[in-house]
Amino acid sequence: MGLADFFDRIKEQTMLNFIFQPGAKELIQNKVHRFARLWQITRQDGTIFRFTDHIKQIEFEGETFDPAGGISASAHSKTAELSIHNIEVYGMISSSIISFEDLNTGKFRNAEIQEWWVDWQYPWVGHFVYARFWITDMKFSGEFWDAQIEGLSRFLRPKIGNVYNRLCRHDFGDAACTINLATYTVSGTVTTVDQQRYSFSDSSLAGTGSDYFNYGYVEWLTGNNAGLKHEIKEFEDVAGRFIPYLPTEFDIQIGDTFNAVRGCPKTYDFCLNSVNNLINFGGFPYTPGMDKMVSSPQKM
Repeated sequence: MGLADFFDRIKEQTMLNFIFQPGAKELIQNKVHRFARLWQITRQDGTIFRFTDHIKQIEFEGETFDPAGGISASAHSKTAELSIHNIEVYGMISSSIISFEDLNTGKFRNAEIQEWWVDWQYPWVGHFVYARFWITDMKFSGEFWDAQIEGLSRFLRPKIGNVYNRLCRHDFGDAACTINLATYTVSGTVTTVDQQRYSFSDSSLAGTGSDYFNYGYVEWLTGNNAGLKHEIKEFEDVAGRFIPYLPTEFDIQIGDTFNAVRGCPKTYDFCLNSVNNLINFGGFPYTPGMDKMVSSPQKM
């Protein structure tokens, strides 16, 4: 089976975008295939990166794709079934391309990746293969990063229905909850760093109320973590001390300013007594638990 027949067979058996442009099809029919892979990464903040696995710069559709020094991708297959088409992309951390700061702050989370296969000598004739992926997970160490990528079929797994249990299923302040978070937001300034990246205090917030910010979050306005949010595991009322669930990405410094949003334990009592929002409570506090399911009949 020739290369042209091979690609025709793939086209018949796949639901993905194996689309040949006229010039590319002629190259395939003439058994010419100098493949180079092009990637365009578009982050959620609109920043765009363009790379190629070829050793030289490639101009394609009016854009320039630079050699991806230290970046490569695993092989991947495309089938007609609805399973997720995963690939793995890995490379070296470089301050000029993908920096440690961008990785640490999650700027590449859910970024879109477009991939083209072109003839590196004649890229203007069109692409052989086109596909779209999204970054779902990214791991990194001191020198290398590793991204897990999923294809279009990720959108075929929508959430259907809701989980019904004793706790509220809504997020504090969302459309179903209807609470105005501005009413429960307090501005603060770091007066003490108790443990670098692990806990900090604002003495002016002492006396706000025990557990007031538990399950809430702080949004940093200034400092190394400006623009980031961190969920609060525990708030100590006596000292105005915040303990995040996870350490902050960068060092906290005295003088850093933030907005602290009250937390919600999602309980019936909190909704009734603390925020007076029982009408929008999304839980079922009287749902029988496991104790009722495993209990045995009792004599009267």
